[in-house]
Amino acid sequence: MKNALFLILAALAWPLWMNGQQDAAVQRIRFTLSNPSLKTQKVDIRHFNAETQQRSGYGYELGALGAHPVNMPAGTRVYRRSNGNWKLAFVVTTADDGRKFDLSRTYEISREQWLQASWDELYEKNNALEKAYDDTDIASMARQQRIRMINFVIAGKTLWDRQVYVKTILPFDNQNGQTGFSRPLNVFSRLRVSYPEGTKIYLCNGPYWTGKQVNEQLLLTVDAEKSNYLIRL
Repeated sequence: MKNALFLILAALAWPLWMNGQQDAAVQRIRFTLSNPSLKTQKVDIRHFNAETQQRSGYGYELGALGAHPVNMPAGTRVYRRSNGNWKLAFVVTTADDGRKFDLSRTYEISREQWLQASWDELYEKNNALEKAYDDTDIASMARQQRIRMINFVIAGKTLWDRQVYVKTILPFDNQNGQTGFSRPLNVFSRLRVSYPEGTKIYLCNGPYWTGKQVNEQLLLTVDAEKSNYLIRL
């Protein structure tokens, strides 16, 4: 009963909260995630801009005694994997610029932040479902245009995990370059991928989906010779 009442009040308060946020510029915050433990920590860094309906973020595996610098908008949610479940660890505010977050600690999350995070999660899921509904499956699109799919394997170059940001421009996506992936890779990684022949694959020096300018390097154009190749990034 209490939860139902809270949701009703939240629904009534949401339009007022949104009106107050629409004119506010989204400030980017630089912060650092640190892992003082000897166990790898899995985190998910997420942000949703309700005004522009844009999702941004990435997953990251932070190794033992490691640190990871992040540059994301205020309101970014950081989740930590614990006992097989994702748990909201904290929400970044403008006061956190330059702050270091210890992933072994528990941080206080205000009621307002919980409310914001709940709405962001809901709208983010709806946005993802709508995008999935609008987009045609890559393999299906390739079949329609009689373009061959090429399968190959991607791995890293270093002994330790290094986060890579890979952007792809498909031969039929009008140069939008909004597909790709981001994940940690090392020499032992084996990521099997499949792309249409003619796809251009770029290595970026940061998240390219946030709208921020990043440097990118053309690694290869997918062709039949790449079939079953091992390509290291």
